[in-house]
Amino acid sequence: MSLEQDVFRKSRADAGRLKKYGFTKTDGRYIYERDFAGGTMRAVVEIDSEMKLTGKVFDKAAEDEYTAFRVQGATGKFAGCVKAEYIAILEEIRENCFDSFHFASDQSNRIEQYINREYGAEPEFLWKTAPGYGVFRNPESRKWFAVIMDIDRSKLEEGKTGEVEILNVKLDGLAPGCLEKSGIYKAYHMNKQSWVSVVLDESLSDDEIHEMIQISHKASAGRPAGTAAKGRPGQWLIPANPQYYDIIGAFEDTDTIRWKQSSHVKAGDTVYIYVGAPVSAVLFRCVAVEVDIPYRYRDKNLSISRAMRLKLTRKYPRDLFTRKRLMNFGIKGVRGPRGIPEDLAEELER
Repeated sequence: MSLEQDVFRKSRADAGRLKKYGFTKTDGRYIYERDFAGGTMRAVVEIDSEMKLTGKVFDKAAEDEYTAFRVQGATGKFAGCVKAEYIAILEEIRENCFDSFHFASDQSNRIEQYINREYGAEPEFLWKTAPGYGVFRNPESRKWFAVIMDIDRSKLEEGKTGEVEILNVKLDGLAPGCLEKSGIYKAYHMNKQSWVSVVLDESLSDDEIHEMIQISHKASAGRPAGTAAKGRPGQWLIPANPQYYDIIGAFEDTDTIRWKQSSHVKAGDTVYIYVGAPVSAVLFRCVAVEVDIPYRYRDKNLSISRAMRLKLTRKYPRDLFTRKRLMNFGIKGVRGPRGIPEDLAEELER
């Protein structure tokens, strides 16, 4: 893996931000140049028509590419300084021109979005020694039902090498019968009788993987995430992006709004609304008064097939349940509907 691939492996370029940052577009390619190392070196970063990034460093005096800093184990002081400054340039480009994701492959990130949308679960990265391993728990039972890992292919199949991302799911008795299918292997690092590893390289369609996730999720609990025991109403936390919809203004005009249906939300459930940046806080408590309303809507940011009606029951100050405070309850972000930890639910009801 090249230095550039390592820096940008979990990022995707945003063409609109490239030009604003200083990239110039020529023959379908975006090119950015910057002098560094006291003006002795020049970084040239190129992004092709498929948004794949490459980079080179040139010695301006020699008028030739400088590669000493790329040599594995290079210890020279100058090469080390060039490498550090070049990486800083790449990281600045990433922060300003790229969208960051939890995982490297497109399919992995689509699967994460599906899990978040359907079950309200977000990946937890539990191990410092394996920072690419993301665990998905059932928010109610706290049991694992999916794990995305980045491993070498040799862990799955002898004679194969190269980094790949896999999804571990629990299929119980169905696991052995799935192994004949291309892209499915005996589980890496988990019980091979119950779990399988699915390679997230487009070998299997998203729909096929969704079916396996559904089976695994059912095995993780006896009731849907977010619902309460013995028929009590469930409690949910859902995000609202103020860039797409002015929910603050909407609740100034009315106490009832129509919202995209979240899976498993039932009439009578409590729905807390987290308003995204720049607010980044829980602002509203609502009750779902009607669910599963047929509703068709689609634009570049949103697709809706079902809706629910939410009635406002309480407003919170902006500085009360901030993103920073939510982290104290184990919530690192609100990217989709999710269940609420009991200790947070108690605080919200005070």
